[in-house]
Amino acid sequence: MTYESDYQVTNWINPGVFSWKLNEEHMNLLWSYVRESSNRGGWVLDDNNKVVKRDNFQEWSLHDTTGRFQSEVLGPAINKYIEYWGYPTAVLGTHYPIPKFSRFWVRLSTRGEYQALHEHPSIWSFVIWMNLPFDNESERSKDLNDAYPEAGNFTIIYTDSVGRIKKQPYYLTKEDEGTIILFPSALNHIVYPHHSTDEYRISIAGDISVDSQNCLGPVMPTKQNDEIYPLK
Repeated sequence: MTYESDYQVTNWINPGVFSWKLNEEHMNLLWSYVRESSNRGGWVLDDNNKVVKRDNFQEWSLHDTTGRFQSEVLGPAINKYIEYWGYPTAVLGTHYPIPKFSRFWVRLSTRGEYQALHEHPSIWSFVIWMNLPFDNESERSKDLNDAYPEAGNFTIIYTDSVGRIKKQPYYLTKEDEGTIILFPSALNHIVYPHHSTDEYRISIAGDISVDSQNCLGPVMPTKQNDEIYPLK
């Protein structure tokens, strides 16, 4: 006698990661913001978006001067994210707060430079890989892989439902240029250094918080996601 028809499966629901490719128009928009930042900072891009000079800093703030990145990229994405996973419990009171674009910045990393394990002090965060000057094969050549098994990776570290530490690596290659990922800010993540070239990895990161002073309506216990969430 079997009991297959009686089995019931319960999946633990944890907020995950959205990823998608930006179109050429939005990539060009972001490159224009990066160039504006380079004009203010101590670094220089050539006509092919390659870094030819950088001072001792690695990060510079960006400004969405046209408002298009917020309205055309982040707004629709955060709506879909909330529709799929809802709000983090920590930000819910009696009403749904409106998502609010906080800040974003560009980061340049050359051979051997990395970002240690960290999280962001916000609600949601995103990363966009603008230029990846290496490929998976070169970073995982035998000589390098023996010494640097995680070379070039972007890796999220999290705990599963029974408390075990897990990791979700992104094995980045040139094909990932233009990819954006959106995830809860509380997810710890690390950026491993690349070693096969002196060229700079160029990435954009940013945060989305909530405007607790402006809310959409009362929290309904049985239906959470029946509104459109305008990004402020």
